[in-house]
Amino acid sequence: MKLEHYLTDTFNFNNAATRQLITGIAQLPEKGEALKLLSHVIHCQDKWMARIVHDPNETRLAWWGPTFPEDKVGSEWNRSVRSWLEYLARTTEAELGQDLLFMGGDGARYATTAGDIALHINYHCINHRAQVLTIFRQQGVAVVVDDLIRTKLRRLD
Repeated sequence: MKLEHYLTDTFNFNNAATRQLITGIAQLPEKGEALKLLSHVIHCQDKWMARIVHDPNETRLAWWGPTFPEDKVGSEWNRSVRSWLEYLARTTEAELGQDLLFMGGDGARYATTAGDIALHINYHCINHRAQVLTIFRQQGVAVVVDDLIRTKLRRLD
């Protein structure tokens, strides 16, 4: 499987699983920490995309930006994921492997590939989605989040 297809599949899975959590937030008695973590993932996706497209405002974007309110987190999530899916749709395998240069928060210059950034974004999302799921369980709220394998299984009998 080509990296671009793998990344698109992974973004689509993370999108569907995270949307389930966003829908379930309404059931949480205390929503603050879950919203903070989901907002952080959105801000990170946005900041990394800004680095990829060389947005001159990238340095103004915060990893831990403001927490989106419950009625906005879904639309912000959709916007952020859509930008990544659109980027992947127009980017070749070769482009995903090219070094991207950017200035880190410490003022040093760094290089990495867009493919590695996209992988990081997905793994980062999985990490924080697990934290949000823990918050759901701690507050006694059951949310169905299918495992990736459940989306790939084919029943043969």
